[in-house]
Amino acid sequence: MLSLVLFIGLRTNSPQTWADNNIVEKLEHSKSLPSNEQATAEVRFDGQTVIVTGAGGGLGRSYALMFAHLGANIVVNDVSEKGAQAVADEIIKGDATQLLGLKVVTQGIL
Repeated sequence: MLSLVLFIGLRTNSPQTWADNNIVEKLEHSKSLPSNEQATAEVRFDGQTVIVTGAGGGLGRSYALMFAHLGANIVVNDVSEKGAQAVADEIIKGDATQLLGLKVVTQGIL
């Protein structure tokens, strides 16, 4: 009979049992660590066009607003005219560079 023991990425400070997961201690320790410095400049999408499908709600809405905040031109696409218009209005009222289009698909595919 052949036995094989495989150790995958187990570090000496890895928790071995549930009791080893003292989250309060880990949080307190993290306060003494230096913060991470940004290696590059802030990410921007100025002059870029982003088409967001499903932008009328949920993650699509969040992505549309995020990219608008980061300077992108946004094309809002959704099956809900009400949801798409609400997001478009929100983008226009915010600090977006430009709302390029609003496409509402009621049936079929775009």
